Amino acid sequence: MAITLYKFLKQLRKTFTVDIMSSQAFTVEFAPTNEERLKALHISGILVTPYFSNSNIVFMLENKLNLVLKTESIPFAKAEKGMLVDKEYELIRALSINNISTINMSQEWLFKTGFQYFLNTIGINYLDEEPITLDNCNSSIFSVSPISLDEFITSISHLSKNLVFLDMKKENSKLIVENPSIPFTTNDIFAIKDAGVDTIISFYLSSQRLPLYKEANLNLIYLNHIDYMNILLRKLAQIIQLDVEIPALFLPQDSIKLKTLHDYEQY
Repeated sequence: MAITLYKFLKQLRKTFTVDIMSSQAFTVEFAPTNEERLKALHISGILVTPYFSNSNIVFMLENKLNLVLKTESIPFAKAEKGMLVDKEYELIRALSINNISTINMSQEWLFKTGFQYFLNTIGINYLDEEPITLDNCNSSIFSVSPISLDEFITSISHLSKNLVFLDMKKENSKLIVENPSIPFTTNDIFAIKDAGVDTIISFYLSSQRLPLYKEANLNLIYLNHIDYMNILLRKLAQIIQLDVEIPALFLPQDSIKLKTLHDYEQY
């Protein structure tokens, strides 16, 4: 069974409540933009993966997949003097020859709305969400009630072995997720505290910032970026397959192995 890319985009908009054609949440990157061509392009299967490279092409061909949902853009911007490096050229050539389309998910969506799908994996199906405006971005405060913060930590520790929890206080379970591409400023951290948040989930852990979290009396949960993406995208693949009734296969990325606190500072 196959559906057109046009129909898939309409279903994606319905599933994730975003206007695909005007929003940057899901950007149609390597595919037609003309509506007639979108209606003529048939999707037989979908690959959902954090990062996409030439090595994934064979996997897609073997499984008859011709659409990719991923988290990083194809690196056109890295071209120097109008020339692509060999690796980039080969990737674009492989996409063209095999009629593979790509959709890129925005970092803002992944670390804001997408966080709800991460929580679905540990059995939290409903979240109270409250918007908050910070220095460089708009974010959301989540409440993971009725479970306690301890129960929340225990649940996600089963999913990620690279979790670090810095316990400053244990009260309510209001938390916020830090987008790694837009780190919280000092002002943000204290604004978050004033908004009643107890816990920050971050994908960047620096020993230089620890005194700041302590001063603000905030818990800090460090999650490995790749672990988070793997958990979230596996759930997305399941949801998409149920909604569009065509194969949606998830291909994980290997986690980065970190040994000491100083090792975390580069991520």
